[in-house]
Amino acid sequence: MRFFRALAIAAMVLAASISSVAAHAELTSSTPAANSVLQRAPAQVVLDFTETLEPAFSSVQVLNAEGVEVSTGEVMVDGARMTVSLRSLREGVYTVVWKALSRVDGHLTTGSFPFAVGNVQTEALGAAQAARATNFSISEVLIKWILLLTAAALAGGELFRLQVWPSNNLVGLSFPWKRWFGWLLVLWLCANVLSLALQAGKASGAEWVWPWSNAVGVLLMGTRFGSIWLARLLISVVLIGLILQRRADHRRWLVFGLMLAALLTISLGSHAATEAEPFWPVFADWIHLLAASVWVGGLMCFVLGLWHIRALDSASRIKLIGELIPRFSRLALLSVGALTLSGVYSAMLRVGSWEGLFNTAYGLTLVVKLAIALVMMLIGAVNMLIIPRLLPKGGAGQFQRNVTSEVYLSLLLMLSVAVLTNLPPARAAESGPRAFSSQVETDGLQLDLEVTPARVGLNEFVLTVLENGQPVNDAREVQLDFTPLSGKVPSSQVTLAGQGGGRYRFAGSNLSLPEAWQLQVAVRRDDRFDVYANFNLNLGASAWLPEPRLLNAGLIFVLAVIFGALVALHERSLSRFAALGGLPSLGLFFAATLTFASSAEIAGPVNPFPPNAESVARGRMVYTENCAMCHGVEGRGDGPVGLTLNPRPADLTIHAVPGVHTDGRLFEWISKGVPGSLMPAFEEALSEEDRWHLINFMRQVFGR
Repeated sequence: MRFFRALAIAAMVLAASISSVAAHAELTSSTPAANSVLQRAPAQVVLDFTETLEPAFSSVQVLNAEGVEVSTGEVMVDGARMTVSLRSLREGVYTVVWKALSRVDGHLTTGSFPFAVGNVQTEALGAAQAARATNFSISEVLIKWILLLTAAALAGGELFRLQVWPSNNLVGLSFPWKRWFGWLLVLWLCANVLSLALQAGKASGAEWVWPWSNAVGVLLMGTRFGSIWLARLLISVVLIGLILQRRADHRRWLVFGLMLAALLTISLGSHAATEAEPFWPVFADWIHLLAASVWVGGLMCFVLGLWHIRALDSASRIKLIGELIPRFSRLALLSVGALTLSGVYSAMLRVGSWEGLFNTAYGLTLVVKLAIALVMMLIGAVNMLIIPRLLPKGGAGQFQRNVTSEVYLSLLLMLSVAVLTNLPPARAAESGPRAFSSQVETDGLQLDLEVTPARVGLNEFVLTVLENGQPVNDAREVQLDFTPLSGKVPSSQVTLAGQGGGRYRFAGSNLSLPEAWQLQVAVRRDDRFDVYANFNLNLGASAWLPEPRLLNAGLIFVLAVIFGALVALHERSLSRFAALGGLPSLGLFFAATLTFASSAEIAGPVNPFPPNAESVARGRMVYTENCAMCHGVEGRGDGPVGLTLNPRPADLTIHAVPGVHTDGRLFEWISKGVPGSLMPAFEEALSEEDRWHLINFMRQVFGR
C-alpha cells in the first residue's frame, strides 16, 4: 500500500513541475508583421511563438531579394521570443526565414514571410508568400511506435505477470519472463537511442546524426528533451538491474513502479505538457498511457502465454484459460474505463469541436484510433461474456484467434497514437495565426480595436481612435480592461501607448485563459467626458469544453474511483480496501467535492454595458429614485433616511472604487441585498439593465 501512496505523491510532484505553454511552437506574431510595407527600415526582427524555445536549435535569418543575408549579430532567444538585429536596409522586399524547436514537446516548426521597405510594387511583395510548416517525419512516427509498444509490453506485461498469470509452479507454466523482458528492454533502449539521434538531427537541420556527434551532446546537456531522455535512461538502467537479479518477493512491484515512471517521462514530452495549465492534462495523459499499456501489454503476454501452455493436456489447458479470462477481464475493464474518461478529457482539450475532429489531420487520425479501439472492445466483450461458456465445447481455439486479432489491432492502435504525437492538435491546426478586429461608434468617437494573433498568450492590441473621420492624438490616457466573462480571475488594466495617426498600442499576455473575454476601452481627454466601449472576444472556448474547474473536479473524482479499484484489485479484499484504500479514495472524493462547491471571491457576472454618457445618465435616474434617500446625494451614506438607520448605509465613495469590489459583487448586493444590513433587494423593483447602469453611475461618480 505504501507503494501506491508514494506513487501518487511522486506523480503529483513531477507533473506540477511543468511550465505553462501551448502545443507546437507556432508563430503568433512578428515585428514587422508578415506582408507589411514599412516606410522606415526596422532595426530588428522580433518573432513571438506559442511555446518556450530551445535557444541552441532555434534560428531566424533575414534575406534580401538576391538571397543575401542582411541580419547581423547573434539571434537572441528569450522564452518564446526570438530577436535578430538588422543591417541598414535599402528599399526592397525582404524574407524572414525561421526555425523553432519547442522546449516542451521537442517538435520542430519552420516558416517564412516577407515584408517590404519603401515604395515597393505589391506584385513584388506578393511573389514572396508567407509559409509555415510542422515537420511530419515518418522515421519519428516509426520510432515513437516502437517506443510505445515496448513501454506497453513492459508495463502491461509486468502487471499481467503479477495479477493474471498463476504464481504456482505447475508443470508447463514456468514462463521465461526474464528472457521476454530482457529482449523488450533491449528494444526499448534501441528505440530511445534512435529517438535521440533523430531529435538531434532534426534540431540541427539533418535527418539523423550519430549518437556521439556534438549535436547530441548539446541536446542532452542543454534542452528539456535531453533532461527527460536522461531520466528515462536512468530508469532503464535500474530496470535492467532489477530484471537480471529479481529474486526477492518484496521487489516484485518495483519493476511495474519504474515502468510507471518511464511512462510519465513520455507524458512529460507530450501535447498534454503544452497546455496552459498542464498539471491535470499531463496526469490524464499519464493515466491514458498507463491504461493503454495495461490493456495492450496484457494482450501481448496473453498470446505468448497461450502459446507457451500449448503442451498441456486439453482439460488442464481449458481449465487454466477459464481462470485467466476473468482475471484479465478485471484489468481490461478498468483500463477501458480509464481510457474512455481520460480520452474524453484530452479530446476536449486538444480537439474541442466537431470541425476539429473531422476537418484536421489530428482529428481524423483520432477517429481512426477510436474506431480501432471500438473493434478491440467488441472482441474483448465476446471473450469475456461468450467464450467462457464455449470453452468446454472447443472454444479455446476461437479464444486464441480472438486474442491474436486484438494484438494485431493493438499494433495499429499504437501506430495511430504515434502519428497523433507527431501532428499539431486540432485546436492549433484550426486556429493558426489570426487577428480579431471590431469597430464601435459611441459618444462621437469611432473606436477600432485589433488583436493579433487573438489567442491565449502574448498578443498585440492596437486601438485606432477617430473623431469625424480624423485621428485623435490628444488622448490623455487610453486604458484597456481585460475581464473573463466566467469571472474566474480578476480583471486587469493596461495603458496603451500613442503611436501617432490616432493609433494606440500595447503588447502583453493579459489574455491568459481560453475562454470568452470582455475588453473595455476607456479614452480620456482633457475637458471632455471619458468615452467607453466594450469588445467581446472569444478565444476558442468550445461547447465541448465545460468550465475547467468542473473538468478538473470530475477528473479528481474519476481518479478516486480508479485508485480505489486498484487497491481493491491488489488486496482482493473489501475489508482491506476499506482499511487501506478507503481513506485515500475518500480524500480524493472530498477534494473533488470541494472543487465543485468552492468558488473564488471574484466569481460573478460581468457588466455588459460600458460606462458611457448614456449609461451613466440612466444610472443617475435610477440612483435618484431608489438610492439617494439612504446613501445621500454624494453617496456617503448620509441621506435623510440613512441618518435614521442603524447600521448606517454603506459609503459608496469607498465601496464603488474600482478594485474594492467587482461589478459582479455589487450587482449581487443590489439584487439580493447586503447580508447584515437593512438594504433591501432590488431584483424585483429594478430591471437587470437598470442595475448595471446604476453600477456604472456609482463607479463614475462616487468611485473616483
